[in-house]
Amino acid sequence: MKHHVKSKRMLIDLVVVLFLALLFSGFSLAINLMDKIYSILALYSQKPLVEFVINLVFLLIAGTMWLAFRRWKCASRKQAELESIISSIDPDTLLVIDKNRHIVACNNSVKRMFGYEVDEIIDKRINILYPPIPYDLSWWHAIFSKVERDGYHIGTIVGRKKDGEAIYLEIIGNKLGNYDETVLLLRDITEKLSAKDLLRDSQQTLNDIMLAIPLGLFIYQYQAPDKFLLLDCNKEAERMTSIVLDDSKGKDFNKIWPNGHKTRFIEAFQKVLKTQRSIVADEICFNHSNIERVLKVHIFCMPKSKVGVAIEDITNQKLIEEVYSLESTYDHNLSEQNIQI
Repeated sequence: MKHHVKSKRMLIDLVVVLFLALLFSGFSLAINLMDKIYSILALYSQKPLVEFVINLVFLLIAGTMWLAFRRWKCASRKQAELESIISSIDPDTLLVIDKNRHIVACNNSVKRMFGYEVDEIIDKRINILYPPIPYDLSWWHAIFSKVERDGYHIGTIVGRKKDGEAIYLEIIGNKLGNYDETVLLLRDITEKLSAKDLLRDSQQTLNDIMLAIPLGLFIYQYQAPDKFLLLDCNKEAERMTSIVLDDSKGKDFNKIWPNGHKTRFIEAFQKVLKTQRSIVADEICFNHSNIERVLKVHIFCMPKSKVGVAIEDITNQKLIEEVYSLESTYDHNLSEQNIQI
């Protein structure tokens, strides 16, 4: 992140510079007073010792400068690497806004989210990110008002890219300590909202299909070899069987159908899950509201250990077949009587 304020690294550099300045000042002072120092040292040693001390001090200063330079280069490189890593893995944009609503700092994610280079928005007013007309701008003003009043704000808002495209943002605002500055953390949720819209549309389409198809549909979830729980069913299934989804959802198959243990449905469910193939079960007679209905059952496998049961009411079809069979029998008998006559 680029700041216009003093960072920790700058403070360390300042300390190093001051240390070197004091060291050089001391050395300069020692040079100016060398004659007096030499007079003192001459009482205890010869001239070669003085030259050795001078050379040793020079080497120590040179070594200190070299170490300081190496430490500065190493720290600078590590900081650049850390900023690059943070910028690459963090999709959020961090902004620091002053009391006049100017952007005084931001991270490199502003390029990916809004299309601006860091230098392009530094010292610019925050309205450079305001959405285009006809979007409501009052939400942006409400953010700063709430942060000034409560110290923080969390919500969603509409922003604008450099090319003018509107994007949906999740925003967290917070007061920056005792400074008259606000920190904004922005996250692009445009794709997230689009995915939610697609999911909602898909769910609505699925519901419409479930309501439109003439088949009753039950969905059971496998829990144990002899236990299948009802997850869902459509309105047609409720109409055919008098089952109420709100009362039966989450219950075991055998509890929903008291005589279910006498049928082979559980065996069919197990077979479908094992073979991953659908089964057309035998026709069954079902008494609903004192009306006997004939149902044709299709059992098929679904993802995540689910079993689907589609039922088709073929009562009318069976009645027509019986009527046709009776008519055929009557015509055949009549023909035999005519032949006898």
